[in-house]
Amino acid sequence: LTANTPHMVFDELQSASPIPLLSIVDSVAEAIRDKKQSVVGLLGTKVTMTNPFYKNKLVKKQIKVIVPNEVQIERIHEIISSELELGIVKQSSRKYLLNVISQLKREAHIQGIILGCTELPLALTASDIDIAVYDTVQLHVNTILKKLDADTN
Repeated sequence: LTANTPHMVFDELQSASPIPLLSIVDSVAEAIRDKKQSVVGLLGTKVTMTNPFYKNKLVKKQIKVIVPNEVQIERIHEIISSELELGIVKQSSRKYLLNVISQLKREAHIQGIILGCTELPLALTASDIDIAVYDTVQLHVNTILKKLDADTN
């Protein structure tokens, strides 16, 4: 599964799959643990931010996940579904996302931010943000490549 939202049913799919599956959430958790962080923010689709699949998995690894407030969740979801999924990156939306991250950092003391939607890196990069950025696509691809390398050696 190369997208975040479908991971809400990852455990069920993994138990039914005849081949091993690699979880995007596990890849993110490993990266957060590598940086020794314990409080991170999560941006993504409304389902990803409101469904507990990220929180449940990360809390088991002593990582607290903070999501934006309800109004921000709705706006972020709108940005993703009506802009980023169509390849549209508006400066106003980019600025909004950066402001949400700044607010989470200021108010919830997040140490890093999970870009929990595969389209978010279209609008945000690590150089835009002054805390750790967890690009779930890149982390998942790295995990897949490591697994393939280990399997071939």
